[in-house]
Formats: sequence, C-alpha cells, structure tokens
Amino acid sequence: MSPALPDSITGLVKNETYTVDGEYTSETVYYTHDEFGNVDGKYTFSGWTDPNKGVMGEADVTVSGAWSGEAVAVETWTVAYQYTGAVPEGAPAVPESESYVLNQPVEIAAEPTMEGWEFSGWDHEDFVMAGQNVIVTGSWKAIGTEEFSIAGYEDTYDGFAHGVTVSGVLEGDEIVYSVDGAMSNNEFTNATGDVPIVVSATVYRDGVPVWTDEAEVTIKPREVDVVIPAQSKTYDGIDAVYAEGEFIELGFGEATGADDGLVPGDELAASISPDSVKYQMADVHTNGALVANIADVVTAGEDSGNYTIRSISGVGSIVAAGIDGFTMNATGYDDVYDGESHNGVSSVSVVGTYLPDTEWEITYALSEDGQFGTEVPAVTNVNDSKTIWVKAHNANYGEMVMPVTATVRPATLTITTPDATKTYDGTPLTNHNGSIEGLVNNETVTFMITGSRTAVGSSTNGCSLTWNGTAIASNYTVVEDLGTLTVNPAPVVPDPTPDPTPDPTPDNPGGGDTPGTPTPGTDTPTTPTGTDEGTDEGTEDDATAEEAIADDAIPMASGDRGTTESIADDATPLANGADQHENCWVHWVMILGILLSVIYFAGVGVRRSRYTSDLHAYENQVLGVDDEQNPNQNAAA
Repeated sequence: MSPALPDSITGLVKNETYTVDGEYTSETVYYTHDEFGNVDGKYTFSGWTDPNKGVMGEADVTVSGAWSGEAVAVETWTVAYQYTGAVPEGAPAVPESESYVLNQPVEIAAEPTMEGWEFSGWDHEDFVMAGQNVIVTGSWKAIGTEEFSIAGYEDTYDGFAHGVTVSGVLEGDEIVYSVDGAMSNNEFTNATGDVPIVVSATVYRDGVPVWTDEAEVTIKPREVDVVIPAQSKTYDGIDAVYAEGEFIELGFGEATGADDGLVPGDELAASISPDSVKYQMADVHTNGALVANIADVVTAGEDSGNYTIRSISGVGSIVAAGIDGFTMNATGYDDVYDGESHNGVSSVSVVGTYLPDTEWEITYALSEDGQFGTEVPAVTNVNDSKTIWVKAHNANYGEMVMPVTATVRPATLTITTPDATKTYDGTPLTNHNGSIEGLVNNETVTFMITGSRTAVGSSTNGCSLTWNGTAIASNYTVVEDLGTLTVNPAPVVPDPTPDPTPDPTPDNPGGGDTPGTPTPGTDTPTTPTGTDEGTDEGTEDDATAEEAIADDAIPMASGDRGTTESIADDATPLANGADQHENCWVHWVMILGILLSVIYFAGVGVRRSRYTSDLHAYENQVLGVDDEQNPNQNAAA
C-alpha cells in the first residue's frame, strides 16, 4: 500500500499565500511488507519542492516530491525434528528441517510408526512461526510393558536352585539379571542368611532397555532337631549331667514337615560340649528333660550353612539319695490356757548334711496313717490337748514321721471373799466385796458371794461360781481364799426388877463384883439364853434372829443416871404409908412389861424359825446339797 498524496489547495488568487503539506518531509520513511507482514522494503521521501515559495502566482502551481527505495532482507527461522529418549534400532528417520519467516504458518510432519513400539507423537501441532527456531520432538515407548512383572522367591532351603521370575515379556525380548551391578544367572541354591539377595531384571527390546525392576531372593535355613542321649544319676544337688569329656555326638530328630529335617544327600553333623548339658532340675525326677543351649551346638559338614538347629532335647532321671544322716526334731505346744488359738506344733527341724538348695516339706496329721496337710492343727482349750503326727518330706531324700504332744494346761482362777465382824444385833452379817482373778481374754462367769451369819459365832464367807458365761470350767483350776464372818455376843441387859430389899451395905459398893448386882455405868457380857445362837458354829442360815433390845433402851442399863426418872416419896403408894397394893401403879407397870416381853420373844422365836427354814432351803439350792449335808462343805464349789 503506497502513501496517499495530500489534498490540492484551490480558490487561491494571485499573490495569496499558502502552506505546503507538512506531513511528508525529508525525514519521512515508508516501509513495505511481504504477505506475512514482514518488512521487505524501505522508502525515504525527498521532501516537497514549491516553485512559488508559498505565494500564488498567475497560474496553478504543482508542488512535487520523490521517493527513493531499497529492498530489506526478511529473517528466517528453522523448524527441526528429533527423537528423545532411547531410539529403537530400525526406527524411521526424522523429517528434514525447514526454514520459515516470521508469521509464516508451519505444518508439522506426519508421525512415524514401528512394530512393537508406540510413538508418543510430535510435541508440536501446526503453528505460526514466531521469532525463534523450533525443535519438534517425539519419543518411542515399548508396547505392553505395563504387563511386565517380577516376583521374588522366599522359601526354605531344599537343595534346588531358585531365582526371581519376570512375566509378560514379548517374543524377542531379552531379560538381563544382575546382583549388586554384576551380571547374574538368577540361580540360587544355598541359604541366603539374614540378608536377602536383591536381583535386578532388565528387559531389552530392539536393543533398548524398556523395563527394569528388582525383587528379593530369600532362602531360609532348614530347621533340624538334635537329640541328646538319655542320662541317669543319683541326686547330688547339682544339675550337671557331664563334668568333662569329649564332645557328645548328637542325633537328629525325625522331620515333622516338608520344610524341616535333613535333605537327602546333604552332609551335616552336630555335637556339644559335655559341660553344656544339664538336667532341667537338680531334684529327683524320672524321665525329665535334659537342657542345653542351642548356641552351644557345633555343626559341621559341607551343607551346615543351610541348616539351623530348631531344638535340642533329651531325657534324664535323678534318683533319691536316701535319708541316712538326717534327724528330725519336733516339739509340741505346752503352755497355760490363755484363751488364744495356738499351733499345736511349736517347732520342727531336720538336721543333717544338706546338699545345696534343699528344703523339707512339713505336714501334719492327727494320726500316723491320717491325711497329712500343711495346716498346723490348733489348740485353744485344755480339752484340745492331743497327739499330732509331723512328717518331713523331701523328694531328694525321702520322709520322716514322728509324734508330738500339744498340751494346754489349766489357768489358775483365784476367788477371794473378805472377813467381816460385828456384835450380835439379830440381823445377818454379810460382806460381798469379794474378787475373782485369773479369767483370761475377757472371759466371763457368774460369781456371787453367798456367806451370811446372824447368830453369835463364826462361819466361812462362802460364794457360788456358775459357768454360764464365755469361760469353760475345764480351762481353769479354781483356788479359794474365803474369809470368815464373825458375830460377837451382845452385852447383857440388866434385870428390870431389882431386889426390893437390897443390902444397904454391899461387900463391894460400886465395884461391880457382886454377882447379879451390876455397877451403874458398866456392862457385863454374857451369852444370851433361851436360844441356840451361841453354839451354832459354821451355820449360815440364821438370817432371821430375835430382836434385841438395845442397851440404852433400859434406863437402868444406860449408865446415865442423870436422865433416869425420879419418883417422889409421896408419889409412891408404898412410900406414903398406904396399904393398898392394888392401887400401886408400879406393880402394874412391871406386870405389863413382863407380859409384853413374853409376847415379843415368842414372836421373835416364830419369825426366826421361819426365816431359818427359808434360808436353809435357798442355801441348799444354791450349793446343790441335800438337807443332811453341812453347807460349809460346799461353800467353795
């Protein structure tokens, strides 16, 4: 496309000025382009030439200018083809390279093909050339490699060769094996040990390695069992079978499956040092296990590396050494009853020459042929005393049996009642402040003091003991320390009717020595008469006694003359000269006193007799005696 001319200027008159177009100058350059827009020519404008110099003349004027041009070379770029990666032998040649200018359309060459291979395709589609060279690439991929696989091998040594297995290859493919970078024939027979063999497999097609992978080959050692020859010895306290000597040749056990036991034709021998074999236990036993460490077994032979010892076993017996030289000692319990449970056997020991780690099992029974057990029979009460059989047993030696006696002796129970004394007053004398000592473990009985005395004399302050609590009578020996109840005679009561004609001149006035004439202010003790209280020695049933008149109840006996009644002479009928005895009130008072005394003593006698009878019956019931027995004989029962 060429540059356009400026528009003409019209309507100008002579001498009118005008301006020439300023768009195109001598600096104006114009380029031409090819069909792809690339510059292929350059044109430079010369500038405008105006003959009139900008002033209109008498005629039209033409302003002119010229273009000068030159060709411009268009730059080209190359499109080249090449294969990437491994190129199989016999692959088609890549297309020839071609040159293109900028913006020129590029058409990509057709894709090549080859049997057994897949072309990836060119990495460019048709495009417009840019300002740079372009390399179009493509690669080859073997067909079916995704179906390739490799399998390792893991099993027990069996004497045959084994290796990895590659599957899925096409006819004509070549497999190459290697281990640690070195070529391998992929055939392995012997046990691989703790570390498996890593085998690499590479598949080649048309000279190109198209697939590589690896797998492990593990061949485990074959297990065998070794057997120690049978052994026997007498118990010696140690578990050793052999002290010293040459190595023991071991046998081999029968195979238990397809993966153990010797492979036919293989060479293998096993032996062990004699001091490495022991009994499972040092004690006496029959057909027990022999023990040895597998690590102590020594193997030899061409094929020893393909085997491992699974177990080592054997059978051995140890017989008892006997009880000669041993003595058994045992003691039974022997002590006073204390209310507690005690083992019937206090101690058991076996003395003798012991071998190491030897203990005796101690068992007990209540008869020599009874059932022995580990629980020690217990004793608590006196009646629990018994014979116990003790057995000491040790499988390594034998057993010994002996009897012991377990004895529980009665405890001492002391009963104490106190003494008591008083003057006879007709009431029972008692003292219940006694004690009982010796009960153990807070045991209980019923203890009662039953002693009582009313009559003058003395008797035992008896008691009763009833075993109705937690204590048992057979567990105690009762010791009595009984007090005495003593009733002393009461003072004599003076005669209330003195002699009406007393001797005005007594032999010993005021001395109190004349019988029947008491000295005022003194008491003469005598044994009361009319009752049997003074001779009732050792009788405790005098609970009901005659009522006694207190000394100071009789004016003449009180000794206090200042308080006696004084009768005036003229107030006494006999003293005032009157001879009227029937009118003498003193006589009537004396007669009335005598009658009252007779009635009183009669009532007291009846009451005492009834009370004594009741007390006898109660005492006999408590003491458990017949009426004919003396109750004092059973006071401490």
